[in-house]
Amino acid sequence: MCFFFYVFLNIMLLILLGGDKATQISRSCLVPSNGVSYEDTLACSYDERSSTIKVFNIKERNNPHNFHVNETFLDLCPLSGVMNSGRRTLAALSESGISVFTV
Repeated sequence: MCFFFYVFLNIMLLILLGGDKATQISRSCLVPSNGVSYEDTLACSYDERSSTIKVFNIKERNNPHNFHVNETFLDLCPLSGVMNSGRRTLAALSESGISVFTV
């Protein structure tokens, strides 16, 4: 069931957050909440057209963060257990290196 939920969220990310054209394939990710519950899970994706990493709060159905970036990111990954001022962190991989964002 978890796999189907993940596929559903990726499709929703493409529909709600993704651009209409991409020359590079990038992988989105789910950033789980800090606690035991998955109610505050964030879905993150890279939008090539606007050069942004978009963060979507699944529970509240809103887009609380957009990170404007200068690189094309290939992969996004939550850094579980790594906190910065009580906020979760996200690693983004590009061809030239790794960037870390606080979400």
